[in-house]
Amino acid sequence: MTVCVGDDWEISFVNAVGTVDVVVDVAGYYIEPYASTPPGDTFTSVPTTRTLDTRTAGHSPLGAGPSKVTVAGTAGVPASGVDAVVANVTVTKPTTASFLTVSPGGGTDTGTSSLNFGPGQTKANLVVVALGADGSIDLRNQTGTTDVVIDVLGWYGPTGTGDLFEGITGLRGFDTRVGSGHSGKIGTAAVHVTGGYVPDNATAVVVNVTVTNPTAPSYLTAYPPPGPAPVASTVNFAANQTIANLAVIQVGADGTIDLHNANGSADVVGDIVGYFAPSA
Repeated sequence: MTVCVGDDWEISFVNAVGTVDVVVDVAGYYIEPYASTPPGDTFTSVPTTRTLDTRTAGHSPLGAGPSKVTVAGTAGVPASGVDAVVANVTVTKPTTASFLTVSPGGGTDTGTSSLNFGPGQTKANLVVVALGADGSIDLRNQTGTTDVVIDVLGWYGPTGTGDLFEGITGLRGFDTRVGSGHSGKIGTAAVHVTGGYVPDNATAVVVNVTVTNPTAPSYLTAYPPPGPAPVASTVNFAANQTIANLAVIQVGADGTIDLHNANGSADVVGDIVGYFAPSA
């Protein structure tokens, strides 16, 4: 998740019912440009582009241990001048309960999890990961085997090459369960996300996308118009499941993003937590 910090440099967690353990692994931070010495990176969004699918010819499911994936120079990411990438990582057909760690190429195993999953589950999570010196990332599956799909959404590089981030607290951008003209029966729907707290010059939005009340196993893709929808998933879900995933979505020229549900019908809720826009 991406979350603004309070004036005391803290964040809060609220559990609705019962008790639960929480583990937080920090992947990075944003800071005001004038307060950054040396200056930090800026972000460049790209249309969702698949850079790895172990189900395709020439690949095989990941076993236990590290596997290297070269990202620089692929999927709209430059071959040099890139410090980190933003990607949606999906596991499918795992043989056992396990977790996947996504980390800079050539680094050591931190033991942290980027994605936790059960046997036979298809599940996605957004990751921000620094690249190794050779432009690669490492995937580490802890046990069993699983197929892995990586869809790149953008990259970070030295200041001046891209856009700056601005955080927002608690802005519901859309909810197909409420309001006139909304329906959970989504095939493909356009959602306007600029205006108000998100300026018209925003190039990408950071949205927590929640699917609820789905009638069938399916996946939802959030992407910039015009279509067609890319071969990529933002959220994977089963019938009657409520599940969320963070997404960084490039905004179309008309200030909209498109949502595409592959099968059945589902309600979709989008909570905007930030956006990227050119510096003033």
